[in-house]
Amino acid sequence: MQDSNTEQSNTEQKEIPIVWFLLRFGVAFTFLYASISAFINPTPWLAYFPDFLRQAMPDDVLLYTWGGGELIIGLWLLTGYRIFMPSVLAAGLMFGIFIFDFKSMNVIFRNVCILCTSVSLAVISNPHYDFHLFHGEKKAEETHKENGGL
Repeated sequence: MQDSNTEQSNTEQKEIPIVWFLLRFGVAFTFLYASISAFINPTPWLAYFPDFLRQAMPDDVLLYTWGGGELIIGLWLLTGYRIFMPSVLAAGLMFGIFIFDFKSMNVIFRNVCILCTSVSLAVISNPHYDFHLFHGEKKAEETHKENGGL
């Protein structure tokens, strides 16, 4: 059973559906584009994988596994259904790319935006997240008590 704060947080998310959709679409688009592009023209994408991954498995297996994962994350985000997990996975992939491909900063600096958006989606979609507390606002019960229970 959800408490009133979680319901309130979820209500606020539903009050701005276009913003919620645009955040999900922005992250999903990048994952879908990269996945489809890697399936169509895999060679340029191989340069972005760190050596230890390329030595661990054949290039085609690496690309299809990575691309398949990106495709799943992108489609899942587009559905809008329980997006906490794909948001966390997206953030993890972006963080990994940032750390392991730091030498390509002139290209991957854009991934910081995708990373931050993915983390934001994960935080907001977390059922234990309280929108009001994050913004320094008081819970409704606290305000109620301060007003003498009125």
